[in-house]
Amino acid sequence: MTRIMGNLDEGGVIFWRLGKESVATIELTARDGKTELTLKHEGLPSEALAEDHRGGWTGFLDSLVERLR
Repeated sequence: MTRIMGNLDEGGVIFWRLGKESVATIELTARDGKTELTLKHEGLPSEALAEDHRGGWTGFLDSLVERLR
């Protein structure tokens, strides 16, 4: 398992620099007593790679939802 450490800023945003150009950002926002997670992954060099990452992030987030239930 690869562990990537992110940085949490004061506004509830975690960000990772992945390679030279790619940055993944997770923003956590309080909403009605719950936490909303917004994920943005920018700077991937091709649409094919972006699509691969989209599938990976979707699987990761689906697993997270199941664990939190």
